[in-house]
Amino acid sequence: MKYTKEASKSRRTDSTSFNDNSSRSHAIYQLQLRKIDKKNGSKDQLLSYINIIDLAGSEKQNSDYVGKTKDEIEKIKKNQLEANYINKSLTTLGRIVSMLVDKKSKLAIPYRESKLTMLLQVFNYYLN
Repeated sequence: MKYTKEASKSRRTDSTSFNDNSSRSHAIYQLQLRKIDKKNGSKDQLLSYINIIDLAGSEKQNSDYVGKTKDEIEKIKKNQLEANYINKSLTTLGRIVSMLVDKKSKLAIPYRESKLTMLLQVFNYYLN
């Protein structure tokens, strides 16, 4: 829990037109469950992995610039760009998960299309 709280401090949040505290970053937590055999000293046995993934939220962006100040317009544009990156990342994740589920697929899995899916490639490598 200590590390989870520490990692949560570096997550980015921002207000959007629909949510005052919207998560703007993905978080991935991986727990390893190990059994320690006290009879054999420090030997331990890996039992399982638990992956918890909290994905950034993407919301419909407000592109109405009427009556807005220059600073407000810049913030709207920044949020739109960020939402585009989040949407691309989530779309890529969905495509790759579908490809992994489809065991018959002979297509190369495009893990390198986003940072999130590159991490999925690492997890998939260690789990197989």
